Amino acid sequence: ADLGVLLSANLPGYVIKKAFIAQAKICKCRRTKPRFSNGNIRKDLLEKCHKMLNITPSSFVIVYTDNFDCSIQVFPASEIIALNNTISCSSISDLYSMKFKRLFEKLLRCETGDPQIVKGFQEPKDMETFLKEYKIKHGLFLGFSSEKEKQEEIRRIDEYYNMQKSKKEKK
Repeated sequence: ADLGVLLSANLPGYVIKKAFIAQAKICKCRRTKPRFSNGNIRKDLLEKCHKMLNITPSSFVIVYTDNFDCSIQVFPASEIIALNNTISCSSISDLYSMKFKRLFEKLLRCETGDPQIVKGFQEPKDMETFLKEYKIKHGLFLGFSSEKEKQEEIRRIDEYYNMQKSKKEKK
């Protein structure tokens, strides 16, 4: 996958940790149907979607274009694999999709995201391990906490970065 997003909310009376993963692809945007054309969506995307879905049902394909007319669209990986051998930029045009910002809205509203894949990956310092374990290229950690938890988290983050800094200095 190209992107892994971990959400960690640690508030009084409310604690949740969950994530989603995504594969990014590019297509040309058209003003007519089909909405997308010519891009890098090929049959190998089916295999990538299957691999992501073996990790979590919260798997998506993010399609970006060369202009703002189509915006960045997000497709559930389960929708993409339904295309089977007819997969292309134009064939995904009729599938269910949402705008990129809607994916994050759904994550924050607890409408999407998988709490199972984040077990053991609960802090910003765990992001690197999460990315390596699931072979994800880029990651984003979204953390929310109360003032008390925030101070403790800042202390842990500082401790982690100081440890990383001293490792580099020893080399």
